[in-house]
Amino acid sequence: MLVDSHCHLDRLDLAHTFHGPRYPVLAVHLWIAGLVCWTAWAAGRRGVRMRWVVIAFVPWLLAAVVGEVRMARAEAWGALSELETMAGDSWPVAGEVVYVMPPELMPFYQESLGSFEVRRIERLPCDAADAGSVSVLDVNLWHGLDRPRDHLMRAMLRGGRLGREVERFAFPPEQPALVLYRVAKLDGELLGALCRRGLQPPLRSEMTGSVSEALPEDQRSQSEWSYLEVSPDLELYRWSTAARALVRFDRDVGPGEYVLHLVGYRTDAPRPDAPVAVELPEVGLQWQKVVPAGRFHLCLPISWPGGGDPPALNVEYPVWSTGDIEAGGRTLGFLFYGAWLTPVSGEVVGREGDPCASPRSPDS
Repeated sequence: MLVDSHCHLDRLDLAHTFHGPRYPVLAVHLWIAGLVCWTAWAAGRRGVRMRWVVIAFVPWLLAAVVGEVRMARAEAWGALSELETMAGDSWPVAGEVVYVMPPELMPFYQESLGSFEVRRIERLPCDAADAGSVSVLDVNLWHGLDRPRDHLMRAMLRGGRLGREVERFAFPPEQPALVLYRVAKLDGELLGALCRRGLQPPLRSEMTGSVSEALPEDQRSQSEWSYLEVSPDLELYRWSTAARALVRFDRDVGPGEYVLHLVGYRTDAPRPDAPVAVELPEVGLQWQKVVPAGRFHLCLPISWPGGGDPPALNVEYPVWSTGDIEAGGRTLGFLFYGAWLTPVSGEVVGREGDPCASPRSPDS
């Protein structure tokens, strides 16, 4: 209640003890305890009875009670009420289909969405193929926790890829926690492609038969990778941020012969002849070659011993800068789309170190 009292005194514009209440609220318990102790100590020195100390804190307690009542009323009205007010006539009507992302949060909005036909975001590509328009509700504030399908859908919605007409309503506007998209004139060809392969990057269809994978969303910043991004062709990727980055696979595989696939992209920076180096210490693999600028797909046959940790691949490429870091510039290396292992069956795929015979290879 003391936490609520602090927040609501600030929101009611009655008292502003902090410039940014969102952050010090995390330590408000210690702050309140110190204030109570300091007040009691000061009152004791002055000979003031403790009941006056209690009376001095009554406004805080009353503000907490008011805050709880207001919160209960707001929740009874609906957690999406503010967003509904902003959307006005664009708010979906009762019975209309609303796609929610991420669907894992749908149970927390059961009452607010009770009048709509609520569907998971994965269903949109197939269900909306013949629809004139769609409504999409994004209820996740913490985009760093998004799953790949949510990254892809948000990129399509923000970039106007899903349809030529997009209305966007966000609450609160400064740092949206809830966003409603109304999309019309849908791209039927794109929806058809997504319906066939699922709400996932195109590269995943090339990983058929893989026994271990290293996906961009699973890589770590501690291993010298930047944040997860979405390309114009709806691939997920990360930039390396150091000359040596670690690619972690998701699981170990049994002993045997495999082909290591590595898909990435390199620019002419920092120089056109900058080589790509690949190292897999467990099997003594050390490979280096200048690959053409653009997207590349490498195949490296390996003999994996198995029985240990998942493979961890070191990839080296010189870093370069897009500009002054303080002005928004970035330090980048090469762009990583994914890596995976496939068992060798019969013929060897290409020569060691050569790009795979793939429609996506730079030599094709």
